[in-house]
Amino acid sequence: MILIADSGSSTTEWRLLDGESISQYQCIGLNPFIVDEHIISDTLSQLEIPFDKITELHFYGAGCGSSEKSDFMQTALQSVFICADVMVYSDLLAAARSLFQKNEGVIGILGTGSNVAKYNGDSVEPFSTSMGYILGDEGSGNALGKRFLKAYLGDKLDKALILKIGLDKVTILNELYSHSFPNRYLASFAELMFRNRTHPQVAQLIKQSFDEWVEVCLLPNNITSLSLCGSVAFYFHAEIKRSCTNFNISITSILEKPIAALAIFHKAFQ
Repeated sequence: MILIADSGSSTTEWRLLDGESISQYQCIGLNPFIVDEHIISDTLSQLEIPFDKITELHFYGAGCGSSEKSDFMQTALQSVFICADVMVYSDLLAAARSLFQKNEGVIGILGTGSNVAKYNGDSVEPFSTSMGYILGDEGSGNALGKRFLKAYLGDKLDKALILKIGLDKVTILNELYSHSFPNRYLASFAELMFRNRTHPQVAQLIKQSFDEWVEVCLLPNNITSLSLCGSVAFYFHAEIKRSCTNFNISITSILEKPIAALAIFHKAFQ
């Protein structure tokens, strides 16, 4: 049996390939910058996966781009999947293989976090080092949430909008600085922004976020065309395409989740 995982910072999607049969599972995101080996082990123990029958595990994960974090994740997973050959890859390679299979192209991830890379049909090369949700992740869910909360906490939003969304400053500040996964908490406000995206102030915040992504991540690297993967890319596709069009950049395709296409990739090429 072959098990494939696509792990973002919020959610991990699993596909178990057993001949022509495909089973699916889901758990929290297993980003090694955020979770430790105990959380990984406890999370996996709750999944009804036949661990002793898995012969190969292909784990694609956010935060697994460096050799240090990749080795950490490989060791943590191997302690659970003791009968399997465990291979760990970056989430960028997951996006690349799902969007292009074996063809070349430029890929971008816009989910809880963000990244951009070049794919040669075999490997990916990020255009820059990901600086995470505190210093980077432009255009991501947590970048949207951060921009929204700064406007709300700074009393820059219409009172009617504030009453509509029903937020409380004290609760938000307590959650923001005590939450176990602050990046996910920030990203949770992207959904609220999506529901209120026709409000002029929210629309402006969204535009500013994606314009910043283009100006920081795409223009310096002379990117004129790319394909995107991730929940933010999928749901905010109209706003993203509008920002890209303003800078003469084309979006060729958008995929919400790479896991189904990854299953196709491994059935075809492994």
